[in-house]
Amino acid sequence: LTACYLRKIQKLYLCFSLSLPQAGSPTSVNAPCSFSRSSVTPSNQDICRICHCEGDDDSPLITPCNCTGSLRFVHQACLQQWIKSSDTRCCELCKYQFIMETKLKPLRKWEKLQMTSSERRKIMCSVTFHVIAITCVVWSLYVLIDRTADEIRTERHIQILKAFNKTTKRCAT
Repeated sequence: LTACYLRKIQKLYLCFSLSLPQAGSPTSVNAPCSFSRSSVTPSNQDICRICHCEGDDDSPLITPCNCTGSLRFVHQACLQQWIKSSDTRCCELCKYQFIMETKLKPLRKWEKLQMTSSERRKIMCSVTFHVIAITCVVWSLYVLIDRTADEIRTERHIQILKAFNKTTKRCAT
């Protein structure tokens, strides 16, 4: 029951689009964040192999790989979470390679992070500190480069003056 609840409240910022083989093999899916209604219609015994919940209208069971029997069924959200957490790109049972592409949600569909005022304050302080620190580093580099360039120019002038003095002394004698 807890896994089903967690699956239903889960909100992903990145959506995976799975491109699977054509007819005769696993269910083909190409819609980000939701599988088509043409997914496998579950019977009373069919459950998701990850969360062990039955499929419903909101999250039907699909067959994303070549597994057979009751292990072939999975919810899209469960599969996405499993792929994200396991950092693998193939079925752990049949070794079917998932072909995936990552898509960002449009900016207007992004969700605001729920933060307390204390967390917001900490983030603002951190951002302010880093902006000031970067400014100081850039200013220090500017001053260092400017002074180094001045010293190089001054040393060249001194060398030119010494060379000029030597030539004028030779000419005078």
